[in-house]
Amino acid sequence: MSQGVYFSNYIDTDNIVMNPNSYEDDLHSTFHHRYSLTIPYVGREEGGHAIVIMKNPSNAGKYDEQGRRVSDDTIYMVLDYIYKLQNYSIKYVTILNLFTLTGGTLKDLKGFIGTTTENMKRRENNIVIQRTLEHFDSSKDLIIAGWGAKSTLNIRPYKQRVQEVIRLLDGKPLYRVGPLVGKGVFPGHGKYWYDYKKLRSYYS
Repeated sequence: MSQGVYFSNYIDTDNIVMNPNSYEDDLHSTFHHRYSLTIPYVGREEGGHAIVIMKNPSNAGKYDEQGRRVSDDTIYMVLDYIYKLQNYSIKYVTILNLFTLTGGTLKDLKGFIGTTTENMKRRENNIVIQRTLEHFDSSKDLIIAGWGAKSTLNIRPYKQRVQEVIRLLDGKPLYRVGPLVGKGVFPGHGKYWYDYKKLRSYYS
């Protein structure tokens, strides 16, 4: 996690909601898991819901020693991009993920995928994804893929998980920001969502 990255002043930090609502969900484990992070904007009483699906959660939303909620580089860029989107007025953003493992390294994530714990967490994660999509309204809401390329992860299980999540969308429109990455296969990672990049359909 990047140090000293906080939410912008247009974020309603008092009403950020995490699922689970604490990073201490499993006191017997080195790693923690998160299913969703919902972040509202200040002053937008009306507007749509942006659902962003990323690779795995960061520590964004955690309180620092001064009691201030910490963001990170990626979440900061995602929220800034959506806040500035033309032709959309988004009231709040929910961050979902392909995998639930919070923080850690790509090596940790690689070792996690396919384990008994990962399969259990994946089933729970799928339920959260489906519930988040229940009230999706294509006239004002958005679903944006931002999981990026596989990096050092094994390509086959990564692609399989991507396809599994896409099936959960049940044909709902899915967007990406900027060009496809990873030899034209994956959506650009949220960390690189600069405001000059266009919002495009993810499906080819």
